[in-house]
Amino acid sequence: MTAAAYARTANGDHMPGVIIIPQWMPIGPTIEELLLVAECSEPSDWTGRVRFLPLA
Repeated sequence: MTAAAYARTANGDHMPGVIIIPQWMPIGPTIEELLLVAECSEPSDWTGRVRFLPLA
């Protein structure tokens, strides 16, 4: 998924954005971080971006 997202961005193709969640991350903190992202940003903030959780 990450490679495909970077390839789309490099080619100038539209990509709505991707948030990568590691398999080791517990479900509770994952949900909290996804809620933080949803509440504190707009969908357009993520266009063309690849971000990894945890955020900090």
